[in-house]
Amino acid sequence: MVIAEAMLSGSANRAAVTTTATSTATDSRASSTSAAPTASPAWAGAGLTMPHLLALAVGVVPASRAGTASGAANSFLPLGTATGVAVFGVVLTQKVDATLSSAALGRSGIPSGSAGTLRELVTAGQFDALGAAVPLSARGPVLELARTAYTGALSTIFLTAGIAGLAVASLLLVREKDREDREEATGAGED
Repeated sequence: MVIAEAMLSGSANRAAVTTTATSTATDSRASSTSAAPTASPAWAGAGLTMPHLLALAVGVVPASRAGTASGAANSFLPLGTATGVAVFGVVLTQKVDATLSSAALGRSGIPSGSAGTLRELVTAGQFDALGAAVPLSARGPVLELARTAYTGALSTIFLTAGIAGLAVASLLLVREKDREDREEATGAGED
């Protein structure tokens, strides 16, 4: 179960970075490649991390269970990613909703009936569409409030992911004595 928890933690942290990086393309006309410069470190990190996570999963079990360990690791990786995206999506939405309350938007002259639509635009990172949806007289204050809400939410997500990753990693690091000695196991069968 330690391997599954480690995979979930790593996936959740990667999900936070990937989700955030791809959501920062705020121009509604932007192509999917506009997020590539921001998301590239997350993609590279996943590529560099995955072989080591799988080696860890296979390295702590007897050779006869290596297939099961590999399958479990490959099953928990997408589960952890999906869980991370869901949890961090909730955090983003909650922070944006709290900052862009009807009262806060009302102070800028925005009717309370428009608040939900504006919060959805901010949560989606569509600041150009938000600017177009707000009257010119309120555009500056609303965009500033929206950017504050969005960046505050991202800061909370990154802080949460970092703390969770460090906590899980420090609790679940596999001790050297837990590793199966492959040489002894294969050498014993040859005698």
